[in-house]
Amino acid sequence: MSRIRMGTFSVSVRKRVEFRVCPRISARGAPLLRAGAGSRAARDVFLSLGKNPDRRPAASLPTTRTCSCSRCGGGAGAYAFPLAEQGYSVHLIDPVPLHIEQAKQRAETAPAAPKDFQVGDARSLSINDATADAVLLFGPLYHLTERRDRLTALREAHRVLHPGGTLFAVAISRFASALDGIGRGRMRDPKFAQIVEQDLKTGQHRNETEEFEYFTTAFFHHPDEFLEELKEGEFSDVTLRSIEGPLWAPPEPLTPEERDRLMTIMRTIETEPTLIGSSAHIMAIARKS
Repeated sequence: MSRIRMGTFSVSVRKRVEFRVCPRISARGAPLLRAGAGSRAARDVFLSLGKNPDRRPAASLPTTRTCSCSRCGGGAGAYAFPLAEQGYSVHLIDPVPLHIEQAKQRAETAPAAPKDFQVGDARSLSINDATADAVLLFGPLYHLTERRDRLTALREAHRVLHPGGTLFAVAISRFASALDGIGRGRMRDPKFAQIVEQDLKTGQHRNETEEFEYFTTAFFHHPDEFLEELKEGEFSDVTLRSIEGPLWAPPEPLTPEERDRLMTIMRTIETEPTLIGSSAHIMAIARKS
């Protein structure tokens, strides 16, 4: 049985793929990192897996549709439910009890739902060694502000992957708040400017203001630092991809053809090293040797 994990998402396959999702400290998305074309691009990557092989990342999930998935930091199921609708067997894990309850409520009326729901922690997974084809970490690595905790989460993902298994992990760019502040006029606020200064120096994002849109406590990675942590977590064959790319909120495509053109360009530049840090979110795709 093979498996995959993201964030803590795990996928196992034997004519089926199993995704396990691991918990993260979750925050409601603030406009600073708002869902726009970038988030849709990320969702395209994941939700088209096994459906449109030409759109899968180089280190892709198995193409088998029947899959058991665990989503770590799965929240209320933004990715878990669509995956379940595609035929994956999803195990939803999140550290916030409220999110698990929300997911259970959604499951009552959803056409397809995760196989189970549990409160859990990406740093200590209740999953056996070498049982996942893939792991998805979509949140733990920026909500865990201490390096040792991030490395623990990465090593847990590595532990549960079988040899050759794939990790999909997301980080927030060190430059996210600076670029967002410039683009949206936030730098006019001296308090936001102070937040940006701290972000650029240390990557430790702290919002002591009453402005919810300035995001929550988090860690923002420099791309080089992200690579170092992944390698220290014992992963190899690591590729970084920009999710939003340098333009975070382009105009909404008016037609499917326009959207396809946009996605084609984004896929073309998503691994360009000189542009990785300009994306609000960065995805790493890595393998366990």
